[in-house]
Amino acid sequence: MPVLSIYGYSMSPTLEQGQYVVSVKNTKLKSGDIVAFWQGNKLLVKRVIASPGQWVDIDVNGNVSVDGKALDEKYLNEKALGNCDIDLPHQVSESHWFLMGDNRDTSIDSRSRAIGDISKEQIEGQIIFRIWPFDQIGSLKKWKRITLALSCVVVFCVVYALTLPAITLEGKTICGMEEHTHTEECYQDDKLICGKEEHQHTEDCYEK
Repeated sequence: MPVLSIYGYSMSPTLEQGQYVVSVKNTKLKSGDIVAFWQGNKLLVKRVIASPGQWVDIDVNGNVSVDGKALDEKYLNEKALGNCDIDLPHQVSESHWFLMGDNRDTSIDSRSRAIGDISKEQIEGQIIFRIWPFDQIGSLKKWKRITLALSCVVVFCVVYALTLPAITLEGKTICGMEEHTHTEECYQDDKLICGKEEHQHTEDCYEK
């Protein structure tokens, strides 16, 4: 049951940078589910819009329909056509899913030919539970049986995985590097544009 850290803002307002979420393996995905998937060596998080074989259409105002039925996307702050260069309407390939970020204006997702439909082999898991920050702990999916179990262990998980490292690594760093993990915002046309080097502090980066 992997714990993932959210980087970037393509899933805002549902998920924000710095939050921690739990994912589980699930091959029976449907519209509305949030999933983590691999795109090259990058792990991205988006929302399932359509399943294999379904038809997706998006109008100039960002209204999405699947198989001719408009989606009621209450999780969005604002609709937008966004970064879309595929032909519409679009039929999802077999054994693939059509994914979009909730921040429709900036997200790079299945609307872009650079990403396209996502295969089942690319999918790491479904995001079901947020464990950080404390005031936003809760289920991202109505899975009643596992939500109760996760609620019972979430305090232990957070204290062990988050609080302890934060305490032991709060001293002055000596490595001279800034923590950074590349996200989709760091790339443009598959080229790195952020000018930063990936780095995560370890105990060797701190004064003893």
